[in-house]
Amino acid sequence: MKNFKNSDWIIPVSIAVHLLIINSFLYFLTPETYTHIYYILHYNISWLLITYGLSYYTRKRKEGFFTNIHKVIQLYLIYGLAYFALFGITGRIYKSLEQQLFIYLMICVALTAYRVIFFWLRRKYRMWGGNSVKVVVIGRDKNLKKIRKVFDDSELGYRYMGYFDDKKSKSPTFLGPVMDCFLYILENNIDEIYCVASKFNSKELRNLIDFADNNLIRVKIIPDNKEIYLGECS
Repeated sequence: MKNFKNSDWIIPVSIAVHLLIINSFLYFLTPETYTHIYYILHYNISWLLITYGLSYYTRKRKEGFFTNIHKVIQLYLIYGLAYFALFGITGRIYKSLEQQLFIYLMICVALTAYRVIFFWLRRKYRMWGGNSVKVVVIGRDKNLKKIRKVFDDSELGYRYMGYFDDKKSKSPTFLGPVMDCFLYILENNIDEIYCVASKFNSKELRNLIDFADNNLIRVKIIPDNKEIYLGECS
């Protein structure tokens, strides 16, 4: 079984930090709205439900600060409605609406600051070799050069180990014939397999997919003459 990876902590930690930011601001800046268990549940459950509905949290490896920025804006707007809806639900009148707007704005600024810091730290960590995934390519065609450009980007955290192909090559990244890939993948704890579809028939592809599933390894098919799709994990 594959070991629990650092990337598996990304979503739980992000959720915890976001809720800590929200609750800290509410507790210290507006204690009058934080004196009942119902209010606490409302603020926290609303955040969890809204982020889940927007599929806000992701482990996609190519996710960056400006990736899906529209979701961030949607989240702030919808959560803002939930934030102020509590006043109408409880029927309580607060001294200053401007103060509540300012508090919510501060929450959004703090959440955005965390987003900036998170992606900056992740970028640095990957450039130092952390949060990386080992990948191999099975089969070689003209798309290999395109995919290598992605793997060689240190900010994305890929560790390209090489490729397997039945056609021998003097390339330093040539690892051997296709039949040797299975043992190599297991012995070197490969995280992702990229398979060139044009090099295999449907039965061979199915066998490879079954092998990957049984060993908890991600397998991605590189279609011929089509855009390569990358970036499912962190």
